[in-house]
Parts: sequence; structure tokens; C-alpha cells
Amino acid sequence: HTGHNVMGLTKWLLVLAVPLLVLYVLTRSSKRIRYTVKYTAYLLLVCFIAFCTVIYSIFRLRRSPENFACVTRMTKFLRVPELMGIEYFIEGEEILEGSESPRIYVSNHQSSLDMMGMYLVWPKRTTIMAKSLLKYVPVFGLGAWLCQTVFIDRVSKDKAKRVLEKTIKQIKDDKLSLWVYPEGTRNREGGMLPFKKGAFRLAVDAQIPIVPIVFSPYTFYDKNTKRFDCGSVKITVMEPISTERMTLEHMDELMTSVREQMLEVYNRGFTPSDRRSCKRIK
Repeated sequence: HTGHNVMGLTKWLLVLAVPLLVLYVLTRSSKRIRYTVKYTAYLLLVCFIAFCTVIYSIFRLRRSPENFACVTRMTKFLRVPELMGIEYFIEGEEILEGSESPRIYVSNHQSSLDMMGMYLVWPKRTTIMAKSLLKYVPVFGLGAWLCQTVFIDRVSKDKAKRVLEKTIKQIKDDKLSLWVYPEGTRNREGGMLPFKKGAFRLAVDAQIPIVPIVFSPYTFYDKNTKRFDCGSVKITVMEPISTERMTLEHMDELMTSVREQMLEVYNRGFTPSDRRSCKRIK
């Protein structure tokens, strides 16, 4: 009986191993297949993490930004960056850990891969602003809602204004920070798109600092050409920029200044010296 069991187990291992081996060979030989396999695996992992977050939130019986802790833990536990072949390095980590007071974090937005790095460095007591369509994505949308994500309607300016007013009150009352992608959409062409005013209006109205966070260019990833190789990303957390005593009259100047500073850091890219001087995120 033992011999039959061993043979049966061996057969099933071969049944599983052969397709995986074929898939591995194909991903090594075809750029397009490698892109499809890796990106599909990434999306499945994101959905699984969202599902775990939903369960975690239900057990906590709370809709709260603190539920993002589950997202961070699962991203690290499942070793998502390693599975995707991406190394993350950070400069300025102490800035994220150095304050419990509310802030507006503004970050460049290159692709959906941004979520992976963002969750690795997620600040405490922080939620995120996202387009309203995302709340209708199965599982992911529910997980985001349970993390108290601020959904903004890009079509209706009146609805967007009401959301911003409510968010300002929430930031002040609950002492929350907010992560915003000021470009408003993913930018696949390099550089940075013009910034939208929402994040800067929030910061000025609430009189809280802006903390720029820059992800270096994804030289290993290109959706247009279907390329998804291995690579490295540097996350630079810049010094907080005070909005104290600023009014809406200063908003355009503030927005332009922040974008120029972020673009300067972005254009430096990831260099070999960063591997030595920056902390690797594990």
C-alpha cells in the first residue's frame, strides 16, 4: 500500500510539475507570455489580499484606515515583490515614522504596480483617495471601502467638492493622513502629468503639511510593449512641506513647486549607489 501511495503522489507531482515547467520555459523565451503570466499573477495576489482584508475587517467589526495593516502584512507575508522579481529601496523612511500628526502624502502614479510599493511603506493612520469607479470592482472595492478609502467622482465637480469638504472634516476630527496621486491617473509615458488641485486644496484648508513621495521610473515594466522584467525601485520620501498660514491664493504656486521638486527626484532614477546608500525593504 505504501508503494502505491508513493507512486500515486509521484504521478500527481508530475501532473503539476510538467505544466509549471512548460510555463516557466515559455516565460523565459517569450516577453509577451512573461508579461501576461506575471501581470495576471500580480492581479490575483492583489485580489487575494483584498479578500483577506475583507475578512480581517469583518472580524474587527470596524471600517477603518487601520485595516490597511492587513494589506501591508499580507503583501510582506506573501513576498509579493520577490514573486514579481522587484527589489524596493527606500530613502527617508524616518520621515514616515517621525510623526503621528495628519499629513497629505502625494506620490507619482506610473501603473497599478504602485500599490505593491505603497503597501510596503504604508504610514499609520492613513487612508487613500481613489476614483469612485474602483469601489465597484469585486472584492477589491469592498476591501478599499472597509479601509475607509476616500472615493472621488471625477465627472461631477459638485460631488467631488462635497467629498473634499467631508474629507477635511474627517482629517481634522480623526487625525487621519491621506495618500493622494495628484496626477489623477496613471502615467505610462515617463515624467509626471500636470497635477490636479485636490490634494493641495485639502492641505491648505486643513493647514497640514504635504509629504512628497517619489517612485523611481519602472524601467523594467512597459504595458504598451508588454514587458515585465525584474528590476529595482527607489522610493524617496521627501521632507514635509508646511502649509501653515497659506491660503488658496498660494495653492497654484505650492502645486507647481511640489511637482518640480518631485520631478527632479524622479529624473535621477535608480542608480547603483542607491543600492548601497538606501535601505532595502524586506
